[in-house]
Amino acid sequence: MKRFFYTFIILTIAISNIFATNEVIKLTWPDDFKNASQYVGKTIELNQTLYVTNTGNWNKYGEITLSSKRLMSPTEVALPGSAEYRNIVAENEFDQLILSDGSNEQYPNPRPWTGDKDYIRTGAYTNKIVGVFTIEEYGYTITPIEEPMFEGNERPIEIAELGDYDIKVCGFNLKIYIATEWDGDYGPASETEAEKQHAKIVKALAAIDADVFGLVEVQQGQVALEKLANALNALDPSAQYEYINDGTQVYGTYTKAGYLYKASKVKPIRQLQSNDTGVKHRKKAQGFEVLATGARFIYMINHFKAKSGKGSGDNADKGDGQSTYNGDRVREATAVITFAKSCASYFGDEDVLIMGDLNAYSLEDPIRIFTDANYTNLIKKFEGDEGYSYSYRGTVGCLDHALANKTIENQVTGCEVFHINADEASVFGYDGYSYQNNMYRSSDHDPVVVGLKLNISTPTESINMNDNRIVYGGNGIIGIAAAEDYKIDIYSTTGQLIYTDRINTNDYTISTSELNLKNGIYIIKLSDENNSIVEKLKIKK
Repeated sequence: MKRFFYTFIILTIAISNIFATNEVIKLTWPDDFKNASQYVGKTIELNQTLYVTNTGNWNKYGEITLSSKRLMSPTEVALPGSAEYRNIVAENEFDQLILSDGSNEQYPNPRPWTGDKDYIRTGAYTNKIVGVFTIEEYGYTITPIEEPMFEGNERPIEIAELGDYDIKVCGFNLKIYIATEWDGDYGPASETEAEKQHAKIVKALAAIDADVFGLVEVQQGQVALEKLANALNALDPSAQYEYINDGTQVYGTYTKAGYLYKASKVKPIRQLQSNDTGVKHRKKAQGFEVLATGARFIYMINHFKAKSGKGSGDNADKGDGQSTYNGDRVREATAVITFAKSCASYFGDEDVLIMGDLNAYSLEDPIRIFTDANYTNLIKKFEGDEGYSYSYRGTVGCLDHALANKTIENQVTGCEVFHINADEASVFGYDGYSYQNNMYRSSDHDPVVVGLKLNISTPTESINMNDNRIVYGGNGIIGIAAAEDYKIDIYSTTGQLIYTDRINTNDYTISTSELNLKNGIYIIKLSDENNSIVEKLKIKK
C-alpha cells in the first residue's frame, strides 16, 4: 500500500481545512519553515520558483521533490570537509519539499505533474504551488489543491554549444554496455534487455555524432565496440566508424574503456597505450591525426575507482564528502598525469585531452591534482559552477570530466554536457518500468562533448641514419629510434651546447618544452665510442 496511513491523514486534514476556512498563508520556501510545525494542516501558497530535484518516487508514489534551487553536490562547489562543505550539506538536506499527488495508489497511471508530456525531468520548475502542508516521517510534504504547471529543462535534441570546431570529441559512461554473456548482476539480464540498451545507446551516439568517442563501462573484448561501430555505420555509412582493438578478451560483464572514431575524419597515431594503475583496462591513451589538416592530439579516456564499497586506510570514508576509495583515485590521477607525459613523447605531440568518469566531483582531491598540474577543467570553464553530469539523491555534480593541458586549452572551442540522462527518471531506462525507445536515460551519466579547432602540425620529414636510426621532429617532440647506448648532444646553429644526455632506451623522445627550445634549426649529434653522426633538424613546437 502507498503510505496509506499518512495519505489518509493528509486528505482528512486537507478536506477539513478547505471547508473550515478559505485562509491561504503565503510563505517562502525554505526561509519561512524554520518552525514548520505551525503550518501543519494549513493551506499555504508558495509564490516562487521551485525546481524539481528528485524524481525517485515519482513512478511508484506519484511524488517528486522540489527545492528553491538546483542542489549541487557539496564537493562540486566546496572543498571536502570544509565549513562551506558542511553548510551546503545542511542546506541541501533542509531544502527538500515533497510534492505529493495525495493518492493512495501505487504506480499511478497516468503519472502526475507531466502536463502535456509523458515525462518530468529534474531541473524543470514551477512558479507557484498552493496546497496543504504536512510533516511526514519521510519529509515536509505539500499536497496541491491547484494543479501546478512545470516548464523548463526540456529534453535536448542536439549538441548546441561547441563553437567553431573542426573535431568533436566525446566521453561517455555507457552504464555497463554488454553485447554477450548477460548475467543480470551487472548490466542487462537478458538478450532482450541488451537489445533495448543497445537501441538507446546507438541513438545517443548518433545524436552526438562525435569524430572520436571515448567510452567507459563497455564490455571487455572487441565485440561490444564492433557492434556499436557497425550500428552507427548502418545509420550513416559515410562516417566509417572504426574501433581501436586493445587485444582484451571477454570476461563476463567486466568492463573497460575504449575508442570509436570516424575513419573518414581522423586516423590513429601509433599503438594504443594503457595505464593499469588501479583497475586494469580502464585508463587508455590514443593519438589521433586529423586527415584534412594533419593536426594531431592525444585523447586519454579514463574510468577511476568508484565511491561504493568499504575501504580501509586512505580508502576509508573520512566523512569529508569524498566517500570511499579516494586514496585509489588520488593514485590514479597522479599516475595519469605521469602517463600523459610519456604519451606526449610516444605519440609525438604535446596536446593532451583527458576525459572520462573519474568518480570524483570537481573540488575533490583527484580533480584538484589535475588542476594543480595546470590542467583546465573545461566544464567549469564553459559551463561554470552549475555544470553537472550526474544526479545522486537530489544533488547534481560532475563525476565525468574534460581536462585540457595548456598546449591544447586554447584550441578548445567549447565544452557541453549533453543532458540526456542525469535529469531523466530511471523508469525510462532499458530495464525500467516504462522503457522508451529513444536516447533519454540511455545511461545514468551524461556524455561530455568537446569541440576542437586544432593548430595544423608540420612535422619534418624523418631523417634516416645508418639505415636503422630515425630522427623525427615536430609537434614539440624530438624522437630517435634505435638509439640505445648513444650520447645525444643538441647544439644551436652557433655551436652553443643546449642539452646533453646518455640514452638508455631504444626509442628515445624528449619534448621541446622540456628544453625550452623555440622554433628554429638545431644540430643533433649522436655519438658512441666508434663514430659520430651529425644531422640538422628543424624543430617546430
